[in-house]
Amino acid sequence: MAQSALPAALLLISLAACGGDDPLSVGENLRLSEARGRWQERSFLDYTFQVRSVCFCPEEYSLWMEVEVRNGVVVAVREPGESGSLPAHRLAEWPTIDALFDRIATSARADGVEDVRARFDDELGFPTEIVIDADEETLDGGALIEVRSLAPLP
Repeated sequence: MAQSALPAALLLISLAACGGDDPLSVGENLRLSEARGRWQERSFLDYTFQVRSVCFCPEEYSLWMEVEVRNGVVVAVREPGESGSLPAHRLAEWPTIDALFDRIATSARADGVEDVRARFDDELGFPTEIVIDADEETLDGGALIEVRSLAPLP
């Protein structure tokens, strides 16, 4: 078995032993693991991408914003095509791609979450869409996160 396939196989086996009511199915967990592996194997460290969220949150998050990441840290957030950035104290409010992968996993374990679905870029593996459905008793708990226009930085 190839070395990169071993963690995915072990994950599949361990998840098969768990209950069947998880927000992420065994197949979804396997796709998440494979996508994260593709992302970790990319040839660049620094990148930009655009992200927006549809959720019960400030309207600003529903706008497409460009996030610049260097050495794994968000260093700028701006409206696409703009040169300025949000103030430094606000940058931590915006995710890196690694944080989006973490969001999928933590949302699947969160109370009040009924379902988590994600789509991933075929080549680089980054999430292009994350849907978090809250159960009927959790008001304003769901979210849709969309990612586009990921590009490596020099």
